[in-house]
Amino acid sequence: MAQTLQTNKKLDRIVGQILYRPNLISFDQAKKVASQFEEKFEEWRSDRSNDISLYSPSKSELLQISYDKITYLCEKDCSLRSLESFVNKGFNELNRVAKFKQIRRVGLRRTQVYTTNLKFEELVELIYKRFYSDKKDLGQISGESVRDVVFVLDSTKNGLNNHIEIGPVTKQEALKRFDSVFGYSKAQIDSLGDANLFIDVDLSQVESLTGTKVNSLVSSSIYEVDRLISEYLKYVFQ
Repeated sequence: MAQTLQTNKKLDRIVGQILYRPNLISFDQAKKVASQFEEKFEEWRSDRSNDISLYSPSKSELLQISYDKITYLCEKDCSLRSLESFVNKGFNELNRVAKFKQIRRVGLRRTQVYTTNLKFEELVELIYKRFYSDKKDLGQISGESVRDVVFVLDSTKNGLNNHIEIGPVTKQEALKRFDSVFGYSKAQIDSLGDANLFIDVDLSQVESLTGTKVNSLVSSSIYEVDRLISEYLKYVFQ
């Protein structure tokens, strides 16, 4: 099975976010900082003057600059370097005038769906054997026949908290769990098969954060999310 296994990435989303304790300057300046990025996006919307969302439907891309957070999201031709550029520049511009005293969280998340040429039950068996093969007592407790499985792990490595979810999904489960912000094209829906692999990696740091550390932390998070996805995929499909 391993020799003939074929996979193809069909859905991909990256999200980067910086949360900070707002002050009166960030309430006033969020709109001005957002205006520096307006020409790079097709549309914008704002329910409040201190919370601006710039977005491009054709690129499935969004940048939110708010009094208490900056968020970048992409669901098409995703580039972690674009995320790094938008998030760091937006934060640097706002922090330059607001001088935030508290950074509450820096996070990076990547969610992907891969099609496979396996049957669903074959993919379930593969995931189960990779992550639970030494847990023979589980079969006696839950049953001899495994119909579905998911691997979930919360841990810390290289100073970053990480949450990992990996498991097989049907087409409908993939669409529901990926939960696209911009919606799905017919081509995307049709491209999914009956046995797809869902992988979700969520990194964050909430302690010992300062404004001067944010840029380097975003960069290290990019390296780490790439490493985790690459190594988990290699582990599953080796």
